[in-house]
Amino acid sequence: MDEQNVSASHPYLVKPRRRSRWILSDNSPVATRICVLDIVCLLPSTSTWIPIPRGDTRKMLADSGLIKKLQITSTSTEDELKHMISNLFSVSFNLAEDELLPFDYLRTQPSCKRLVRPEVTEDWHWGGREVANLAGQGCLYIVSKIPLSLDSKAPLKSIVQEVQRQAAAAAAIAATSIVSTLTTTTNMTTGISLSVDGQTASLSQVHSAAPLSATAQTHALAPLTDSRTRMRICTKEIVCLLPTCITSIPIPRRYTRRILAEKGLVQKIRIATYWTEEQIKTEISSLFRKPYGLQQGEILPFDYLCTKPNCKRLVRASASDSVQWGGQEVARLAGQGCLYIVSRIPLYTNTMISWTGCNNNQQT
Repeated sequence: MDEQNVSASHPYLVKPRRRSRWILSDNSPVATRICVLDIVCLLPSTSTWIPIPRGDTRKMLADSGLIKKLQITSTSTEDELKHMISNLFSVSFNLAEDELLPFDYLRTQPSCKRLVRPEVTEDWHWGGREVANLAGQGCLYIVSKIPLSLDSKAPLKSIVQEVQRQAAAAAAIAATSIVSTLTTTTNMTTGISLSVDGQTASLSQVHSAAPLSATAQTHALAPLTDSRTRMRICTKEIVCLLPTCITSIPIPRRYTRRILAEKGLVQKIRIATYWTEEQIKTEISSLFRKPYGLQQGEILPFDYLCTKPNCKRLVRASASDSVQWGGQEVARLAGQGCLYIVSRIPLYTNTMISWTGCNNNQQT
């Protein structure tokens, strides 16, 4: 038997074809393909990495009308796709007729359940074939550049309002407690009772006559945590390194880490995912006020560090100017380990003498 006939007829010698989500259109030429996929529109975010919406988050997006079905063809142009996507979400964002929705395409990060903005050249055109390849075998994710409409009855709006109401209530309670501690010399115990999913938890706060520290005031003003709002509070170990011009900094271990701890450069920080960049800087500055001799309210100049992949080194986190280092970004930067920062100013004079002596002993 001829080898060509065997390779063409035998099922085990035929190379399997990759499954394609494109289908032929009955009313179009053979070269035209039609693809139907789910499109998920995320709310505005300045984060570099955006988590893939799952579970309750995806359900809320669907209830808000931010998950639709999109039918595109391989010959669709970039303008046609923008008009189709804008028409799908015109009600949710209260768009006028023929008004385009400003958004960015997202792609999945390899080996990570995150979404990032694809890096393309300025002359790149997002046609039908490019968008379908971006979605792959899953959904097409986009992130809008404008918030939801104020007239929208989406549940996301009610959740945001509930979080703001809880934050205002917690701030009012904390302010009342601070004023009462300054006007009386007796200790007061206040019970705060709140119900979460039918279960009642009791929290007691004991306020003394002495004024609260900056760190305690920051924690007192933090709103309560609710699992339905996807807001979390985590406690991390933060390590502050001395100023250096080295690009790749070795991770401090053993003797070096013990010296840093003795100088007060290893602390515990409590981070909430809804904190802003200013709140994070204020909290970190309050932790290292004594080693650097900072004044009340003075901010410590520092840079965030991230671990270098496949290397026990630290490098300065590179991000665009528009990235805000809020609580969620800082917690994600620390990951499952410590949060590392490097200061831009030296230690306080009295502390620097002792630190220099330790460095000399380590070198000898």
